[in-house]
Amino acid sequence: MKNMLRKAQFVLMLTLMAVPLSFIVGVNAIEDRLWMLAAFAALYAMPAWLCMQIRGRIRLVAGVLTAMAILAFGIVLLPWREAWWTLVIPLGYAVLLFYTLPMSSWQQDQELPYHMHLIGAGVYVVVQLAIMFKPQRFAPVQTAFLLCFLAFGALTMLALNRRSLLDAAPRGRRAPAAMRHKNHVFTVGMMLLVLIISAIPALSRALAWAWKQLIQAIAAVLKLIASLLPAAQTGGGGGGGEPGMLGGLPAEEPSLFAKIMERVFIILAVLVVAAALVLALRVLWRKLRVLVHRLWTMLNRYALAASEDYVDEVTDTRVSDDRTSRRRLFDDWFAHVNEEKLSPVERVRYRYRRLLRRHAEWLPGSTARENLPQQAAQLYEKARYSGEDVTAEEAETFVRQAKALEKKG
Repeated sequence: MKNMLRKAQFVLMLTLMAVPLSFIVGVNAIEDRLWMLAAFAALYAMPAWLCMQIRGRIRLVAGVLTAMAILAFGIVLLPWREAWWTLVIPLGYAVLLFYTLPMSSWQQDQELPYHMHLIGAGVYVVVQLAIMFKPQRFAPVQTAFLLCFLAFGALTMLALNRRSLLDAAPRGRRAPAAMRHKNHVFTVGMMLLVLIISAIPALSRALAWAWKQLIQAIAAVLKLIASLLPAAQTGGGGGGGEPGMLGGLPAEEPSLFAKIMERVFIILAVLVVAAALVLALRVLWRKLRVLVHRLWTMLNRYALAASEDYVDEVTDTRVSDDRTSRRRLFDDWFAHVNEEKLSPVERVRYRYRRLLRRHAEWLPGSTARENLPQQAAQLYEKARYSGEDVTAEEAETFVRQAKALEKKG
């Protein structure tokens, strides 16, 4: 499953390299039908990944049929009679499909070549320059271009992280599971940090807008309070008189006490709003600290739990005749293993561990070649030391031979 997901990342990365180039063709020829660009990307990505799961010559036949289907859709949907160069889109995806098919036989330690990452980065630089020179023409695809770039950058960082772990591990072996999971967590954290730093201008605009809204809200509150304060009456009800007269008498001006109280209420309202804002920020800060601490703890627990899903055997180079301690050490492990959930490699190594437990007559320093038949020994060495994938059929063969040895024991 992990190998399938890793190869799915290869297909997605190649798709994200091709989509920005299709933007250049799309905005100049089919700007009213840009959805076709996504349709052609999907016509390549999904069948390419499915073809990689097919074995033998049928994979090539499926690839040829898929390429013909992509070209047929291009002929039907694209305006190639008015702009022949629009056929570059389906033709490019067909060529990319044939480049993808051989990846089905890649080993676990094989990644996309370094130059492919450089080509992808160059594609995004070229398209970004085109957007800078003609921003209005590329306006409909700018958001899609940004999302594609972020996804391509994330997949590239994950791929380079996997390659660095393979280079750091001894030949023929993989880095410890705990190290791999922690590296993935740190890689994702670094990507988020870079994304946040690059978004500082947008965040500053968002904060400026929020501050403006806060000022308007405070002004609205002050206006509401002012409307509730008593105001001087300037009109009369029954008598005539000149404007500004009440019953022929001059209207009274607001008293000094009313003016002072108005100022006091305004100051109190500002203080209350400021105190509420400070209190809200303080509570928010405490909650954020707790949340960050919990997230960090959960990430560490996840890394440890993920690395302990399958307990691998440890080769002990010390000579010891105490077989009872070995049985005690692994009794709990055998009691909790669900063999149906193990991969073929894990099944082979698990069955060999059971044989070690049952055959107390085997010397502690003996090897699989000394203990097992030739075919079973070769399968175990392939699973234990080569780093290659073991098929389900090979694992089933080993299990049958191991069961026969268990009956003899």
